[in-house]
Amino acid sequence: MDYEQILNREKAELDLLLKTKSITEERLAEAQKKKEIIAESLEITNLVMKETQVKIKDFIEEVVTLALQVVFGVDYKFLIDYEIKRNKSEANIYVIINDRQYEMDEVGGGVVDICSFGMRVALWALANNPEPVLILDEPARCLSSDKQEIFAEMLLKISKMFNIQIIMVSHIGESINSADKIFNVTIKDGISKVKEN
Repeated sequence: MDYEQILNREKAELDLLLKTKSITEERLAEAQKKKEIIAESLEITNLVMKETQVKIKDFIEEVVTLALQVVFGVDYKFLIDYEIKRNKSEANIYVIINDRQYEMDEVGGGVVDICSFGMRVALWALANNPEPVLILDEPARCLSSDKQEIFAEMLLKISKMFNIQIIMVSHIGESINSADKIFNVTIKDGISKVKEN
């Protein structure tokens, strides 16, 4: 056995291992830089998302609070509280009555209806070039009858304020009496008939 050949072979393997180590270290350094860039990008993205959430949150809270106060009085407010769960932002929504915070399942159906309506209007307003029509199906079905006329007046004000047409399906007379046009739809023998009031 020739020791010089063995030594040369071992040297060649050592050179190959050193080159592989050098390439691996370069790749590791590049990966580390990419990781840092991604971490910085994620931080910037989270800051932008948080700022955007705050602006949207404030607008939605303002619109829904206004709707609640028109119908139920100034003691009502709407609150959105964001929290991070499983690396995602989640929104919890609350109604504040006389400075006491309630979850949505702790308030009556009428309050939930008005919150839902207010959120629809806010999201409609936030949309890019929204259609000038808002279609609602029984938007205040759980609202007590003494609040239905106030709700109807609010619909008229919103229609004028945003210059939108509101088409609403409802069987509650108090909420539709102030509409510009009312159509009655009846079904007889499986055939729908529409008649203007």
